Amino acid sequence: MQRMDVHAVLGQSTSKELIVKGDQFARRVKCFTSHPGEMQFYPGGAFQLVAGAFNKVDVVFRPLSLASQSLLVHMVDVDSHVTIPALC
Repeated sequence: MQRMDVHAVLGQSTSKELIVKGDQFARRVKCFTSHPGEMQFYPGGAFQLVAGAFNKVDVVFRPLSLASQSLLVHMVDVDSHVTIPALC
């Protein structure tokens, strides 16, 4: 499980890089979040997670409320529908 702290101004976008180490298999994965209206990923669709390498996913966060909140991100193998444990 990884944790990333992000601070942003209401309505303004903040970008971060999420680094995920691939396991022993190459996988096609996609990222999902608990707050899709506030967080976007680039690449946005399915992409190749390289085995044994450090893979970069750009995260753009734009808060829609003033409250402090926790957002969950899951990386899912689109072929087997298994959650990748390196991120969750």
